[in-house]
Amino acid sequence: LPGNTNTNYGIRQIDNGLQNFGQAVAPTAPAAEATGPGAGTILLWLYLSGAIIFLVLSLREVILILRTAIYGQYTTIGSYRIFSSSRTHAPFSFMGWVFISDPALYDEKGLEYIFRHEEAHNRCWHWLDMILMQLFFVVFWFHPLVWIAWRRLILEAERACDDAVIGQDDGREYASLLISIAQ
Repeated sequence: LPGNTNTNYGIRQIDNGLQNFGQAVAPTAPAAEATGPGAGTILLWLYLSGAIIFLVLSLREVILILRTAIYGQYTTIGSYRIFSSSRTHAPFSFMGWVFISDPALYDEKGLEYIFRHEEAHNRCWHWLDMILMQLFFVVFWFHPLVWIAWRRLILEAERACDDAVIGQDDGREYASLLISIAQ
């Protein structure tokens, strides 16, 4: 300022003006608003939802099998306890029990093949393999290799039991039984 001998006064005014301008342009930030769950939280909930769904489905299957074994009708043929269920399904075994939708649907030779096949499953404890794989499946349900391993385990168990049934036979009768079961 002309005629002003105090030059510090003008600098102080500019400095005060800049401080006031900075406060006006950048006011204090308001409290952060909740923007919703993050990606990690969403992925965790998605994973847990899938694991719970597969656990419930697995438990449902085991409960249906045990309920059939406890409350269902059974007949004893040889050393086998055969449980009949009202559902239509392929024969299977679990913990040494054999489940057939209706034994009357099969002739004597067909029942013999079924019993030998299921006995091979029981000797190899394939039911325990299936339970362990099912638990593994509940934990890693999202991974495609687990789905592939699950399918391969089933196929290999069935192939091994089929080989045990055929043994020295040519396998044509057994193959026709398998086709009739599949139909």
